[in-house]
Amino acid sequence: MLVATVHTSIINVGIMIGSAVSGVAIDADYGLAFPLWVGRKWGFLV
Repeated sequence: MLVATVHTSIINVGIMIGSAVSGVAIDADYGLAFPLWVGRKWGFLV
């Protein structure tokens, strides 16, 4: 049971970080397509 809880927590942290970085990128006028690149790079890091 502990493994399932930790796995869910790690996924939630990844979603939170990806959303935050994408929001900063959109706010910095990189455009609405830039979150796709953030997700791609984040996927390669993990």
